Amino acid sequence: MTEPERTSSSGSAAAAAAAERRLANLPSSPRSAEAGLSETRKKIVHIINSELLDFKHCSPARLEACVGILLKLCTNVAENPEKENFRQVKAANKKFSESIDVKRSAALKVFMEAGWTSKVVNLEKHYVFEGQPSSPSFRRLQVAIEELRVAQELLIAKGQRGTSRQEQKAEEASRRASAMLQFQDDRDRRRLQDEQAQAAAHLAALAAEQAAEQAAADREAAEREAADGGGADGSGAGYRDLHDSKKDQ
Repeated sequence: MTEPERTSSSGSAAAAAAAERRLANLPSSPRSAEAGLSETRKKIVHIINSELLDFKHCSPARLEACVGILLKLCTNVAENPEKENFRQVKAANKKFSESIDVKRSAALKVFMEAGWTSKVVNLEKHYVFEGQPSSPSFRRLQVAIEELRVAQELLIAKGQRGTSRQEQKAEEASRRASAMLQFQDDRDRRRLQDEQAQAAAHLAALAAEQAAEQAAADREAAEREAADGGGADGSGAGYRDLHDSKKDQ
C-alpha cells in the first residue's frame, strides 16, 4: 500500500470513529426513549409481581410497609427535585432497613430500576438519586412511582379483605362462644331445676311419710282410748243391773 493510500485509510478510520462518538453522544430519539421506558416498566412490574409481592411467605401489612417506603422516597424526589436531602438515604437507616427487610433483594432491585444508585458518602453506604427532571432517569423514577402505587393499592385492598375475613372469623368465634355459654347456662339451669324438683319430691315424700306415721299414731291412740272407755262402761252397767235385780227380790 502506498503512503497516500495508508494516509487515506487511517483518515477514514478516524472519521468513522469520530462519527461513532458523535452518534453515541446524541440524545436518544423519542421513540428509543419510550422503548427504554417501556422496558424499565416491564422490569419493575416483573420484579414487583414475581419477587416483591410474595403473599405466600409475607403478610400484606409488611409488604405494604416495604412498598410504602420505596414509594415515599421516590415521590419525595419527584415532588421536590431541588431538595438534596430527599435525594439520598442511608442504607443503615433504621426505618428504611426495617421496612424493606421483608423482601430486601426485590425492594433494592426496584429501587435501582427507579434510578437510585449505591454510593459511599462520608464513609457510609447511601442510596442516592442524581437524575435531573429532564433526564431519562427522572422519567424512570416516575414510572417506578406509577407501578409502586398500583402495588400499594393492591396491598391495601388485600389487607382490607384480610381484615374483613379476620373480623368475620372473630365474629363467628364470638357467636360460637355465646352459643356455648348459652348451652352451658341452659344445662346448668336444667340441672338446677332437676335438683330443685328432686328436693321438692324428697320433701313431699318425707311429709307424706310423716303424715302417714301421724295418722297411724292417731288411730292407735283412738283405739286405745276407745278400748279403755268401753271396759269401764261395761263394768258399771253390769253392777247396776245386778243391784236392781237384788232390790226387786
